[in-house]
Amino acid sequence: MDRSGAFKAIAVSLLLTILAPPSSQAQGIIRFTTKLIAMIQRDNLNRKLSYPSSLFYDFAENELYVTSSGKVIVYASDYFPISSLGKGRGLLTPVSVYADKNGNLYVCQSPSEKNPKARISVYNAAFLPLREIYFEGFEGAEKFTPRRMAIGKDGKMYVAGIDFRGLVVLDRKGRFLNLLAPKDYIVSPNMTRIAMINDVTIDKKGRIYLLSEEMGRIYVYDENERFLFKFGQKGGSTGKLS
Repeated sequence: MDRSGAFKAIAVSLLLTILAPPSSQAQGIIRFTTKLIAMIQRDNLNRKLSYPSSLFYDFAENELYVTSSGKVIVYASDYFPISSLGKGRGLLTPVSVYADKNGNLYVCQSPSEKNPKARISVYNAAFLPLREIYFEGFEGAEKFTPRRMAIGKDGKMYVAGIDFRGLVVLDRKGRFLNLLAPKDYIVSPNMTRIAMINDVTIDKKGRIYLLSEEMGRIYVYDENERFLFKFGQKGGSTGKLS
């Protein structure tokens, strides 16, 4: 599809909401209402956002990172755009972004004509490129495209891929260590297989949360990558994950 035509056909804006106190609770299900606190529609060059694909909030700096149309835009705590990172610094096809405790940015990038290999591009706090992390050492590495990532207390990188089963674990230098591969099924135990992981996050205690849209579940591991439990149920009704 012609990109200009697509932009005209689809008006995209980013809505930020905040959870209000629970409005009701029935059958053990807590229902929340949402309240609009801001609407982000433009980048730091006052251009309209088109196809925002991911968000990352840096709680240490109170900054919001939005990935949209080949660049990463940074917003202050009042949602005012203050800077962006794009082609001038080698950013071509960003999928998502993650900021570590030192202010370094890790940008998941998909393959492109200029660089046919998917990778994680690392930048310092001044947006200067530091290194590129490519994937090798595991089955399917040559076609692996990073979707989301998080970094643990020990510096390990946990990377979810597009249409990839399991979660890739890298050391602090970007070398492959192992896979977290929760096995599950939706309908029948005979259909048990490694879950596709869409997203990953890590809490203050180091627990690792893996989200699988395919299975409708969240898998929880401790900081030593020991499986703890899972929760969620596939479905499109209240209380279920679709």
